[in-house]
Amino acid sequence: MAVIARAADNKDRWVLLVDTKTGASRVIDQQHDDAWVDGPGSRTLGWLDDDKTLYSQSEKTGWSQLYAANVETGEVKQLTSGRGEVFDADLTPDKKRFRMVTSFDSLASGRSTRWAWKAGRWRA
Repeated sequence: MAVIARAADNKDRWVLLVDTKTGASRVIDQQHDDAWVDGPGSRTLGWLDDDKTLYSQSEKTGWSQLYAANVETGEVKQLTSGRGEVFDADLTPDKKRFRMVTSFDSLASGRSTRWAWKAGRWRA
């Protein structure tokens, strides 16, 4: 099971993998910011279709972006980038595409898009 844990002062956030039988946990990703960690999508968390890769959002770059972390290898990939933010992201029920609201087209407003992530590239 994967969960998001937060510090009471919102300066730290952890994505954890929890063993439901033992209660043991392992940090998959951590974010710290002296100001705060609670921007757009800060509670986004789910599994990709391979059931070994978690997706979540982070403001590591200063912009809210979508990331994927392989829980077996520890490899983390940034899936979105650029001058703009992912406000919300979730997988379609068939786990083939993300539905996202982003500001990549215009910083003034969010736009809903649907994209597939295949072979390291976004496809409409």
